[in-house]
Amino acid sequence: GVDTIDSLVLDWLVREGHGSTFAKLPVATTTAAKQASENKLPARSEIVKSIKEGRILEALNLITLHFQASNNLENFPLPQSTRDLPPGPFNINQVTFLLKLQQFIEFLRGGQVEAALSWVKTDLMPASLNDSGLQVILQETLGVLAYENGEGSPMGWLFNRKLRYSWLASITNSALYRNPSSSASNISPLETLIKHIHALDLLVHQINGFNNDIDDRKWASLTSILTISTTGAFIKTIKNE
Repeated sequence: GVDTIDSLVLDWLVREGHGSTFAKLPVATTTAAKQASENKLPARSEIVKSIKEGRILEALNLITLHFQASNNLENFPLPQSTRDLPPGPFNINQVTFLLKLQQFIEFLRGGQVEAALSWVKTDLMPASLNDSGLQVILQETLGVLAYENGEGSPMGWLFNRKLRYSWLASITNSALYRNPSSSASNISPLETLIKHIHALDLLVHQINGFNNDIDDRKWASLTSILTISTTGAFIKTIKNE
């Protein structure tokens, strides 16, 4: 029913770090509020916002303040390159390193070459010493130093604000949400439900071959339940968050 859909929507908001939207919606039970508290929704929401706005150092400070790095985290394999913006999953230590790599790029973007080199020495090199995956990513990123104009070089994709800020915000939120002691999927029940409905929709059309508008309208009533609840109310708020 509607209450179930509302619960799925609230769960999705918590997972995705949409703190402002979550706070503006009525919460019928304490379950959603408890989930938000346990998963540090306000902190994650602020971290995501900082990254999307390019305030990488601020995001790193917030992560240090609210989340603890650990040697007991599940180790996920890192890609040979971040050029294709891999979705992960990554653990907290890995996304922190990727954020530090982005701060290196921010120093170069601002013409602060000495600060960038110092950052490599004090923050990046020590963090990569015991992880070959991090070393590969670091070496790739440091390649930008070979060019006088990094943004106009073949490594210019590292400076793409629109793509990289959004990517970093997404993988960071996912890593911070993930319970270090759990191997549960980060896919929300709402996303799973929508995927199932979409797959069922395709299957039914393939089997029955709907031939007229009446049949199409009848089948469309199934997906309409997703717009009866708070779904419609929060879409605009998310866009503004």
